[in-house]
Amino acid sequence: MAQHHWQGHTVDVQMVLDPKYLWVAGGFVVNIDSSNIFKYHNKFEAGGTSTDFSISERNSAYTGSVRSVGRVLAMRTKYQVIIEGNVIAEGVLRAKNWYILYAMMPILFGVFFVLVRQFLR
Repeated sequence: MAQHHWQGHTVDVQMVLDPKYLWVAGGFVVNIDSSNIFKYHNKFEAGGTSTDFSISERNSAYTGSVRSVGRVLAMRTKYQVIIEGNVIAEGVLRAKNWYILYAMMPILFGVFFVLVRQFLR
């Protein structure tokens, strides 16, 4: 998890892989001031991923997003934190549950191998 600060607010960012897509896709989970949690869109986004969030103060609200930069990878995803159209932070994250993808790879390869063998008979 990465932590960033903006005008007295704390923006925690973490990356998670989604089991819905066999852990090959995921998104950002954003926690504002340890109380407001914003999760990624539960859909496959081929061009990257983003999570929108808002920060509320007494008389105003600010909108922001965390967006991937480049490819989304389990071990290394570059991102930007953008608030009101301004990039306030950049970083690189490893997915919180990265090990699941690598544990699933031999299983998926085995299933694929068996299916191909059955098809070629």
